[in-house]
Amino acid sequence: MAQGRLGALRDVGAIKAVIAQSIAVAEKDLAIQLRFKFDFLASIFLPALINLGLFSTVYSGLLRSAPISVSGLNMQNFISFTVLGALGATIFTQAYQSFAGRFVTEKYWQTVQILLASPLSSWAILLGISISDAVRNLFLLATFLTISFVTFPVEAAVFIAVVFLYALIYVMVAGISMIRGSLYLVNENLDPILSYSMIGTAYISCFYYPASFMPSFLQPLAYINPIYFVMDTIRALWFESTINPPYLYVSIVAAVISTCVGTYAFRKIWRNLDITGY
Repeated sequence: MAQGRLGALRDVGAIKAVIAQSIAVAEKDLAIQLRFKFDFLASIFLPALINLGLFSTVYSGLLRSAPISVSGLNMQNFISFTVLGALGATIFTQAYQSFAGRFVTEKYWQTVQILLASPLSSWAILLGISISDAVRNLFLLATFLTISFVTFPVEAAVFIAVVFLYALIYVMVAGISMIRGSLYLVNENLDPILSYSMIGTAYISCFYYPASFMPSFLQPLAYINPIYFVMDTIRALWFESTINPPYLYVSIVAAVISTCVGTYAFRKIWRNLDITGY
């Protein structure tokens, strides 16, 4: 019994150590990014604002000449529709570049061996990067959801549910980013295959347009895309339209699988220090 208590205390101590290390990794990562505050803010907002401006202009011109609505879009909801999509697209892009970008930097500066051989837990690095990204995305979430709320008000419960759904997109794509980063550490020639496939995934995620706008032969691909399921649920909640729970369950399963595979790949690399820089 005493040994059981001792083992439990050790487990608690190990968890506390990982949490403390994770916070330290997040603080360091944020401090590095905040050295150039304008660049930090620009990298968060500019890509989304550029696409938001382009698609809002197109929809505004299209809907002004439309009799009532186009694929459910009208003058009352198109701004909110586009803002929600811009937010999803930005989180998608940031999540995909997150882990891979940091691992590539370590490899470029030939410090990856130091990172992998450090006393830091691999879990601490993964969790620390996630915390840093969460803080970074809070600025984006607060700004864009406020704009969407002003143009198309919703209840507080919907607002909170949408935040969790965007977090689900991050988890799904971050798992793939871990896989990408791990592959890049081993052989960067494998990266284009995954990167180009993710460009296609972004296209069929329908961040900025309804699935009905896509060519008919590509629409079935959107309807089996877990990221599209989440975006469709976000908009369904916001605009009070029909929700399909089974689709969302698929997205949750996809997030769990991508996280597990990404974590396994990273920890596998963690135990293999035969990696060189450029």
